[in-house]
Amino acid sequence: MMNPDVDPFFHQLTLGLVKSLEKRPGVVEIKARPSNRASTHEIQAWEQHNSRLLDQSCRAFYTLTNGVSISWTILFRDVVRPLGRVHVNSLDEVEIAFEAIDGEDTIFLILDDCQGRGRVGLVYENQGDVSKGTIWFSDNSGDWHFIAPSLSQYFVLMVLHLGLPEWQYLLTGLGVSPGAEQWFRMYAPLRLFLAQGGSHIRNKMAQHAENQNGRGFDLAEVQRIVDLKTNTNTGKNKSKKYITMCMFWR
Repeated sequence: MMNPDVDPFFHQLTLGLVKSLEKRPGVVEIKARPSNRASTHEIQAWEQHNSRLLDQSCRAFYTLTNGVSISWTILFRDVVRPLGRVHVNSLDEVEIAFEAIDGEDTIFLILDDCQGRGRVGLVYENQGDVSKGTIWFSDNSGDWHFIAPSLSQYFVLMVLHLGLPEWQYLLTGLGVSPGAEQWFRMYAPLRLFLAQGGSHIRNKMAQHAENQNGRGFDLAEVQRIVDLKTNTNTGKNKSKKYITMCMFWR
C-alpha cells in the first residue's frame, strides 16, 4: 500500500482520514495531494479576475489549503479499482456557473465536478451579501439540493463519508444506486444507516457535539492545535477531543 507522507497539519485538516484508510480492508493505494496555502494576494487576485468575492468560510479554507484531493483504490475480487475521492477544487479550478433555483437565477462557485456524478457549488443566500455562502449539490438531472451551511462543514461531511461514490445523494433524499450502497455497507455502514432512517440517532449525536462546543469545523482551531502539538506535548488530548467532536457533526 502507498503510505503518503502526511504532515501534522494535513493530518489534522483531514481529520486523520489517510491514517484511517490505511487500516481499512482492501485498500491498496492512497493518493493525497496536500496543497500550499493560498495567500491573501492570490485570493484577492482571484476575486478581482472573476468579479466575485469569496465568503468567510471559503476564505478561511483556502487560506489554510488551496484545495484538497485524496483518492483511494481498493482490490476487490482480484480487480484494482478507484473508489473514494475527497476533493475541493483549488482556486484555479473553481468555475462560475449560472443556474436557476426555484425559478431564480443564481450564481454558483463550482467546487467539485464529482467526476460526472453531479456538481458541488457554493451559493450566497443573499446575492447581495457575500459574508456567508451555503453548499449545494446538483444531481445528474440538474436539480440543486442544499447540503451544508458552509464549506468547512461540507468538508467534514465529505471526510465522514470517506468520499465514497454518490455520497452527496445520501443527503438529498434521493438515495444511492445499488452499486454505491454496496460500498457504503462495506466501508461506512453508519453513514448509510443515518441516511436511511437513523435521524433520531444523528440528532442525538449533533446535540452531543453542541454540548461539547463542537459547532461544526473550526479551521482556525485546527491550526491552533497543530501549532500547540508542534511546540509541546500538551496538545495531544485537546487534539483527540476536537477530532472526536468533529466526527459527531451531522
